[in-house]
This record gives sequence, structure tokens and C-alpha cells, in this order.
Amino acid sequence: MRMLRRLLTPAVIALCLLLPACPAFASGSDVIIDCNDHGHLTKTYSQKEYRQALAEMPADVRQYTDCEAIIRRAQLGEPPTTDPAANAGNPTGSASPEEVAAVDQAIAQAKKTGGAGQKIAGDVVYPGSLAYTKVSAAVSELPTPLLVLVGLIVLAALALLIPKLRRRGDGGT
Repeated sequence: MRMLRRLLTPAVIALCLLLPACPAFASGSDVIIDCNDHGHLTKTYSQKEYRQALAEMPADVRQYTDCEAIIRRAQLGEPPTTDPAANAGNPTGSASPEEVAAVDQAIAQAKKTGGAGQKIAGDVVYPGSLAYTKVSAAVSELPTPLLVLVGLIVLAALALLIPKLRRRGDGGT
């Protein structure tokens, strides 16, 4: 029995090392990053990835870039727009001069307040603060091989701890 316990840990570790690495697939956040960084999509993504990107797109990216429209066009298989103003380098895209002036005024106001909370849609928002309330969604989006590896490490730790705890309960014999 003792020999089995000693062999169990190296066997579990060897099994973890032998797990084949699954190919890395893109996610919705990869689509958003690609669009936000380049002003267009540099790769082709799956429909699932486009849907994820639209579902989890941050409000600032949705408001200040054309990524939503770019992703929707890609989702429909349409060619990218030829509007030179619609890119990530120009967050106002092809907005009217009045809209650009309003954005510039809002940026100047934010610089003056220096991080004070702003009331937006009934909620007070603090610049630079992050609020991620979907912890369960974050865990479910972890790659399966990583979840399997974590599970195997937990099992190996339990395999090492349980015999020690039993010995303590038996009075150290």
C-alpha cells in the first residue's frame, strides 16, 4: 500500500505532462483586440467568436470605435468598409464635426476632474476602475486542458495529504 502511494504522485505528474496540448482557438476578446488594435480584422474568425465579441464588447470600444460594425460586417461575410476615417486611430470615425466637438469637450472635462466620479446613465463611474462581475463566466471560458491540469494537480495534492492526515488521526503510527 505504501509503495502504491509513493508511485501515485509521479504517475499523476507524468500523466499531466503527457496530456496533448489542444490547439489554441480564438475567443471573442481576441476578435475585439484585433479590431481595436488595427481598425479592421486581420484574420477570419468563426461565427461563435464573432457572437462572443459582440456580446462581451466593452462599452468604450462599442462607443468610440467602429468595431461593432466591423464585426457585424465580417459576421455577414461582407467586405471591409473603404471609409478611411473608420479606424481605431480615429475613434470618432466619420462622425460629424458637432459630434467630434462634443467628444473633445467630454475629454477635456475628464482631464479637469482628474478621476472624479462621473454620473452616466444613473450610475457613478470612476475613470480607470474595473468592475468584472461575471466570475463564473471567466472560469467557464478557461481552456479545457488548463481545467484538466488544475483538476489533476488538486487530485495529486489530495493523494499526498490524505495519508498524512490519516496518520495524524491514528496517533502518528
